[in-house]
Amino acid sequence: VMAKDIKRFSFSRFKTFQTCPRKHYYTYIEQIETEESATTIPGKLFHKCLEYYLTDTDMTPVFEEFSSLCSKGKLELEPDLLPYVVQKYLAYYSKEHDTEKTVMVEHEFEDTLENEDKLVLIVDKGFYDKNDYLIIRDTKTTLNKLKYTQDDVMYNPQLYMYLPYVENELGAKVDAIEIDEV
Repeated sequence: VMAKDIKRFSFSRFKTFQTCPRKHYYTYIEQIETEESATTIPGKLFHKCLEYYLTDTDMTPVFEEFSSLCSKGKLELEPDLLPYVVQKYLAYYSKEHDTEKTVMVEHEFEDTLENEDKLVLIVDKGFYDKNDYLIIRDTKTTLNKLKYTQDDVMYNPQLYMYLPYVENELGAKVDAIEIDEV
């Protein structure tokens, strides 16, 4: 008897299927590897910088990787763009960061489904603000114009998928959800 291939499901996988079933098929079923998109790399590196900042880890290696990718032509961006954006982002939130109590950073939840497949969710940040409200913040990065509206946040299925996992893990009710678009 051959072992069953366990599938991993994430919100990204669901969104890929919703957007383009063929891309979903090639990516998740056929598992055809493609080179990482130049549009997703800056976002991944920005997320890494936030994670490093919130865990008191030196961000220099991430900045160097970004600069190297720009110098090699992999990214058609200025090599000092990521440090600039991170600095501006952190300056914008400096007062809040001083009063927040971070309880989750890039926290991964994995849930086994009925057929042994896995549901994987990654919460960018969970924190208590100065009023002791528990907040989940999902950071979205883009090289395009900002696009999220209040309704996009209020009815965001990704954040609603996170709620029961965060509440169970922390033993507390989530008071607010945020999308931070950078």
